[in-house]
Amino acid sequence: MFYYQLAIQINENETAKIVSDYNEYIWSLPNIVATSIPSNIIADEYTKYGIVSLKEYKIPFNTTYIIESDITHWYEISFYCSDLEEALGLEYESINQNGVHPNLILEFFVQTLRSLNNISKVHLGLIGVEIGAMYDFDHLRMKMEGCNDLIFINRIDLNNIHKANGKFMKFID
Repeated sequence: MFYYQLAIQINENETAKIVSDYNEYIWSLPNIVATSIPSNIIADEYTKYGIVSLKEYKIPFNTTYIIESDITHWYEISFYCSDLEEALGLEYESINQNGVHPNLILEFFVQTLRSLNNISKVHLGLIGVEIGAMYDFDHLRMKMEGCNDLIFINRIDLNNIHKANGKFMKFID
């Protein structure tokens, strides 16, 4: 099963507080309801499950906190591609291979990313299929040849990436 996700790189000393603040924001939104853990999933302390209501659609999703290394941590909001296909009539291949992003979910991701950035500065935001930890901010210092995924940074960080990569960036702020 593949995920369509928003992955947020957190490079802060206070990651526990940031994750707690992010979770508090997400799980207090009026269009989100927490659900029990699906029976086929092993419970862990880092993942929460719910349903988000977007327009007339109710779509299952989860949030996950991932520790990649001592300094790189990720907060992810993920939808199974099969759930998006069922709810919205989309096909995974159109998202993954053609870089076509479902507008309804993309709007939710971008709005959420901007709100989370106001809570605690986001180092890097990525939107795509199985995008979590595919890049990190240090990868942006090297020239990229192309990208179907969406990459978000704060404007202040534009000078910290390879100049040629600017064409791939979108701004959170």
